[in-house]
Amino acid sequence: MRVLASPIDPVDLLVVAGHYPVLPPLGSVPGLEGVGRVEALGEGVDPSWMDSLTLLPMRASAWATWAIIPQSRSLRLPADLDPIQACMLRLNPPSALDLIAELAPGSWLIQSPGAGAVGQCIIQLAKTRGLHTINLIRRESRRERLMGLGAEAVFHQDTKGLRKQVRALIDGAPLSRAIDGSGGPLADRMASCLDPGGEVLCYGAASRQPAQLSVRNSVFNGISLRGYWLYRENAQNPHAENARLLDLAEEMRGGTLKLEVAQVYALSQWQQAFALARNGERCGRVILRP
Repeated sequence: MRVLASPIDPVDLLVVAGHYPVLPPLGSVPGLEGVGRVEALGEGVDPSWMDSLTLLPMRASAWATWAIIPQSRSLRLPADLDPIQACMLRLNPPSALDLIAELAPGSWLIQSPGAGAVGQCIIQLAKTRGLHTINLIRRESRRERLMGLGAEAVFHQDTKGLRKQVRALIDGAPLSRAIDGSGGPLADRMASCLDPGGEVLCYGAASRQPAQLSVRNSVFNGISLRGYWLYRENAQNPHAENARLLDLAEEMRGGTLKLEVAQVYALSQWQQAFALARNGERCGRVILRP
C-alpha cells in the first residue's frame, strides 16, 4: 500500500519515548494508525482490492511511504472518504463509542478534557445517539468549537460550584457516567456531580497525574472508578472491531463525525511535525502525509 496519511497520536509520542506499556522492537518504524491505497497485490489476493482506500492495522509502522500489509488485517473503506479524516479512524472514534456504550438515550454524561480528540468524538457520537454532554475545558477559547459540535454544556475545569450548576442543568435526568482523560483532581470533581452509584471511566491522564477519587465519593456516594483501554477491548472482541469501524467510517463520510486537524506535514518535515505535536497548546491532530 502507498501510505496516504498518518496522525501523530499521543500514544505514538509515548512509544517513541519508551513509556507505553506495549512497545515494538527497537528499530521499528513508528506510526500507530494510518490509511493507504492498494497499489500491488500478493498471490491469491482478491483483485477487487486494487486501488482501494484501506485502513492500516494497528501498529503498522505508518510513518512511511509504503507498507506491506496482509489482506486479513486490512479494512477496505468507502472510496470517497477523505484520507486525512480516515487516517484517524482506528483509535479515537471507537474509544469514544466504547466510553458512551450502554447509556440510554436522554442520559447525560460529564467528561474531561472535552476539547481533546476523544472528547470531541464523544460529543458528536453522543449527539446522534440522543445523549447529552457536559464538557470541562481548561481554555475558554475552545468553548465555541465544542458548542458547534453539539455540546449541551461547557464549563471551565475550575468553575466554582460545579456540582450545583450541573445538578440544576440536568434537572433530575440520569447522570451516571463521568469520562476522564485528564487524571488528577478532575476525576473527583466530576464524580461529585454524578448520581449515587455512578461510575468514573478513565481512559488517560493528560495531566500526568493519577485519577483521584475521594472517600466521600467512593464510600458514601458509591462512585466507582474503572479503567478503559482500546487495545484490551479489541483483544477481547476481535470480531466486532471491523464492523464498528465501518459504521464509524459511514458517520465520518456523512459529516456527523469530523476530527480536528492542527496541521498537515510532509514526512520529510517530521521535525516540525513533532515539535507541533508536542506543543500542549496545539488544537487538533498533526498529520504526516508522504
